[in-house]
Amino acid sequence: MQHYAAIKERLAAGSETAIVGVDDSWCAQLADRLERAGRHVIRISKRLPLTDGYFADGTDLMEAVHGRYSRVAFLEGIGSLRGQHNAQNALAALAAGLKVGLELGEIQSGLESFPGLAHRMEQVGRKGHVLFINDSK
Repeated sequence: MQHYAAIKERLAAGSETAIVGVDDSWCAQLADRLERAGRHVIRISKRLPLTDGYFADGTDLMEAVHGRYSRVAFLEGIGSLRGQHNAQNALAALAAGLKVGLELGEIQSGLESFPGLAHRMEQVGRKGHVLFINDSK
């Protein structure tokens, strides 16, 4: 994990803004170091409510500003974005989209139209009420 966090840190070193998932201690520390180095850090979490940043609350994607929360997007009913890892990816896309000036409606439309990736919570079939998912990656 330390190697993974070091790679992320090198990627963000030359950037003005870094979007960092802070669900593990390595990346939470990375976010703190980047901030101390003068970078603008946008924190995201698939598990933890944040004081500032974006986090998932079930299927709701929440924005936190000084400890005040508001729902800004949702994943409910989007089959291609099942699971916590997809929630984290959606949060990163949300943060990046807002940073470059997209409107919330545009971001929600993008989430809803995302086809998903092969082998990543991919719906491969249905028989009656049973849904078959390929998550082999």
